[in-house]
Amino acid sequence: MLGTGGGALLVLAICGWLLDRMLARSLQVDFDARLLDEARTIATLIEFEEGEVHSAMADHEFPQFQPSPRSAAWQIWRTADNRLLGSSAGSAPSMPQPTVASTTPAFGDQAFDDGRPGRRVWFTLVPVIEPPDPEDDEPPETVEAGEPPEVTLVLARDTLDLQAIQAKVRRMLGLVFAVMTALILATLLVVTRRTLASLRELASTLNRIDSRELPTLEIAGGTTEVQTVVDRLNGLIGRLKLAMQKEREFTANVAHELRTPLAGMRSQIEVALLSPRDPAAYVETLRRCAEANAQTEAIVTELLRLARIDAGLEVARCEEFRLDKLLEDIAREFSPIARTAGRTVAWQVDAPLNIVSDEGKVRVIVLNLLSNAVEYSQGPGPVEVSAACENGVARLVVANPCKPFANGDLDRIFNRLWRGDEARGATGVHAGLGLAICRELAHSMRATLTASCPRPGRFEIRLELPEKK
Repeated sequence: MLGTGGGALLVLAICGWLLDRMLARSLQVDFDARLLDEARTIATLIEFEEGEVHSAMADHEFPQFQPSPRSAAWQIWRTADNRLLGSSAGSAPSMPQPTVASTTPAFGDQAFDDGRPGRRVWFTLVPVIEPPDPEDDEPPETVEAGEPPEVTLVLARDTLDLQAIQAKVRRMLGLVFAVMTALILATLLVVTRRTLASLRELASTLNRIDSRELPTLEIAGGTTEVQTVVDRLNGLIGRLKLAMQKEREFTANVAHELRTPLAGMRSQIEVALLSPRDPAAYVETLRRCAEANAQTEAIVTELLRLARIDAGLEVARCEEFRLDKLLEDIAREFSPIARTAGRTVAWQVDAPLNIVSDEGKVRVIVLNLLSNAVEYSQGPGPVEVSAACENGVARLVVANPCKPFANGDLDRIFNRLWRGDEARGATGVHAGLGLAICRELAHSMRATLTASCPRPGRFEIRLELPEKK
């Protein structure tokens, strides 16, 4: 803000200086024009008579050339030998003979003998030949006059009036600059006080915020700049609220997911301890506890993997490989799992499909997508896997039959610890982290993972990878 005020004052000062220069130049041009008109009037009075150059100024009254403290001065020089032929009455100033003779008027500064500043103009001319007087009864003597010589007329006048006008203009400009400076400083003072008051209020409001509540900031009477900061802070607070809400939901979901298998293990152990049992019953109890423990370990492993991805520790190691060959290996590995679940997988893969990506991460994503498709397929029809290249992008699509999604469920499909079953009947089998891990792994490889329902009863997840050029 102070920089803006300083810049405004600098611009104002520059504009004032330029205006002063323009006015001074305009006044000097006008002064020189009037000085030239006066010199041309005098030039008409320079005559050549009887072989001599003289001026008829004596026959005319020009008050400005009469001896006085402000008198002007003129001089006539013969150009050929630089001889002074005539000058104004009184004390003529020291006006040196012009070194350049030209019929084009030239101007310059002139200092009078009494110290007055002035301007002068000079140009060359040929005097007018004085004709004989027809009323003269006596005939003139015959004189060989010859051609009139070229002379230089110099006219000088002081610039005291011009300087007085310039001084008055400068005083007016100075007054305007002083008034504008005062207005700018007053405006800056008012705006600065308002801004500082708004900032103090904002700082006080921020100081009262605790971690349990993040209110929306409201600053009354703030400047535009402060309001912009408040808007940005409110946007930040909104994002923090969303992050804190997601953190609370995530903590609650993790607690629920871990509590279920742990509670199952505890109930199995308590039942086994109620009364003596045969060894086979104890073995069955231990087997169930081992399954619950494996489920808990799987949840913790997936959480740790998400934490590594969030921390940037899961770095993609991109290399060229054939996606069609990878899918063939996965098909052989996953076929028994699909048959056990009572599902078939239909494969439609173009070959060859050369891509540049992290083969290990692509394998994890595909296995997760297949596992979810087999587990959550509802209705007749196989799980379909297709892969092809379109416009330089390798597209892998995993589709399965499904029931209609509730409003908003499709948008939350990649949320952590989210599942469509409200009762969490599948707890321990799928913790709702697989698709979240797949999306983060895809982002780490600069790939895209999207979900859609192109038609009722069909759910698709599409993975897009850049093809090897």
